[in-house]
Amino acid sequence: MDVSWPEVNTYSDEIGVIAKRSFFCHCGTQFIGAKQPSDGDIPIKLYVIITAMRKESSRLWEQAEEDLDTAEKLLDVGKYYASVFFSEQAAEKALKVMYLEKKRRVAFTHDLVEIAEELGAPENVSHAAAELSPDYIMTRYPDAANAVPAKLYNASSAEVHLNLSREVIRWVKEELRLET
Repeated sequence: MDVSWPEVNTYSDEIGVIAKRSFFCHCGTQFIGAKQPSDGDIPIKLYVIITAMRKESSRLWEQAEEDLDTAEKLLDVGKYYASVFFSEQAAEKALKVMYLEKKRRVAFTHDLVEIAEELGAPENVSHAAAELSPDYIMTRYPDAANAVPAKLYNASSAEVHLNLSREVIRWVKEELRLET
């Protein structure tokens, strides 16, 4: 198998050097969080620690991580309703990655509860999905919220939503064995 190992940003841990970015083999499969080989390593033997993802999954996962980062930054600057929205978006995209990887089809819904149920999510993730799901609409539309969304959320509620999103993302990472 011909695998090109591009220069990547890396960090060291007790296991060794881990790639922070993904790479592609000649067949187009994308690998996430793989151990970067040293001289003499045969890349195909790394299959135990490599999680292969479809290209659309890896892009969606990358955006989920960006949305989580955005939620954190918006919380820090006091834009609580927007932080809650991006927390919901991060969780939704993470669940959709898992759905795509496990079911091999796209989940055409914004209902996090429905996606979590179809994935057989544990109770804590189902709870997080139920709490986050309404925020897809409520954070953006005054008519859906019966108020100005920017006035409905505070630092405490935004932090709760951020932690719920982190819980969903943590579960997806564990289930898909992602190391990013």
